[in-house]
Amino acid sequence: MAYSGNDISRVDSATIQSDIRLGRLETKKDKLLEELAVKLHTLNRKRTELFNNEVMSDRVMDIMLTALIACEQSTVLTRTAAAMANRIHLSEAESIINDLVNARFMQRGEGRDHICLTDHGHKLMQEYVRQAVEIRKV
Repeated sequence: MAYSGNDISRVDSATIQSDIRLGRLETKKDKLLEELAVKLHTLNRKRTELFNNEVMSDRVMDIMLTALIACEQSTVLTRTAAAMANRIHLSEAESIINDLVNARFMQRGEGRDHICLTDHGHKLMQEYVRQAVEIRKV
């Protein structure tokens, strides 16, 4: 199942069955991280819609959150899906993704259009989500 940003928290049942067979059951901690990332991504979308102004969006972080969610859901993320999930033009998404690849936060995946977080980018995003949630608790 490719991640598109729509029905963002849905997990494909075939993926779950595959994970069970391969012994890759998600821990509660992993599931919580995914849920928190989805909430942050949703809040960013709502902020952009509420202000209805591009100056209030953070497209780079939105794409990073999209990539984190796709990774946590074990789904394939394409450049096109990242653009659609964040409601931005493909050319702008391409530019952002290229910058993230150059910064070594993202990498090209196996498919022609596939992208994913690097191990370093994944660790940083996990920590970012944890810290963002802790700040909101205060």
